[in-house]
Amino acid sequence: MAQSNIDTFRTSDTVLAAYLISSGCNMPTFDFPNGNKAYFLFSRENFDIDTYVNNFNSGRAIGNIVVFMAAYQNLIRLIKDGR
Repeated sequence: MAQSNIDTFRTSDTVLAAYLISSGCNMPTFDFPNGNKAYFLFSRENFDIDTYVNNFNSGRAIGNIVVFMAAYQNLIRLIKDGR
């Protein structure tokens, strides 16, 4: 699930979040509105998130798999730590 507004982009998709990070987006803040599901909040400042999300959703995402996996593992660890 992804939502957005003018200033932020919000998603609960960990794989998408890792892709955005590995593509150069700044680290997101985290939100746990119901206590157990993590949401990632990305700032739109200085990053064209919509283009990357569209590429991801259409199967055109490209990038460095090593950087992606490091970002993914880091996000999983942060979620488990409750950050």
